[in-house]
Amino acid sequence: MKNNFITESLKWKCRNINKDSILVLDKKNFSVYVLFDGVSSSINAKQWINIVKNYITKNIENYYSNGITLWKIFFDANNYLLNKNIVDSYTTCSCLYIEKNTWKKKILNIWDSRIYFITNQYKKQLTLDDKEFENSNEITKCLWMNLHSEDIKEVDLDMDSYNNGNFLLCSDWFYTFLENNKLLFHKILQYKRLLNIKNNLYKQIKGKNIDDSTYIYIINNKNV
Repeated sequence: MKNNFITESLKWKCRNINKDSILVLDKKNFSVYVLFDGVSSSINAKQWINIVKNYITKNIENYYSNGITLWKIFFDANNYLLNKNIVDSYTTCSCLYIEKNTWKKKILNIWDSRIYFITNQYKKQLTLDDKEFENSNEITKCLWMNLHSEDIKEVDLDMDSYNNGNFLLCSDWFYTFLENNKLLFHKILQYKRLLNIKNNLYKQIKGKNIDDSTYIYIINNKNV
């Protein structure tokens, strides 16, 4: 049992380095999808993300053996990085965990990276942005801050409610396009072939984004 998925991360043309990143781990008992959105003004965001990705990759099976808790993985990874004294390394993130035997799902997000549930009839935003005001760009919570355990919250998804649809993890400069052209993007996400979805999303975003634009789209199908 596995999930089919596509990813894309389009660099802003005025930037030398894409500060976003993606981590996908397909293990025997579970799959994990993580999207990192490096803060534009953060000098060392990419370096920080790569170290966190390595930490999660090396340690996640130990967390699974002890009863997986997403918040603990990211909390420990954050503290691990803070001890390395890498300055100016802000990043937001979102994460989807799928357990293969039970099809149990957990989600987590920090600051304004989002997760949506997509069906053939509607899209539903599953995460809340950690913003004081809707259009505020002030960073209230992200990795590299001195976070407390209660600052990182995971959510268990009801299995019956979230089996017949797909999951979209995305950065703010992907969902800006998504929210501004809801009908077109929903139509694209319903295409049968993943390559067609990827190519059409690329056409809608390439050259128009004014920040790095990143997504992971996961086909949620027990029988795949």
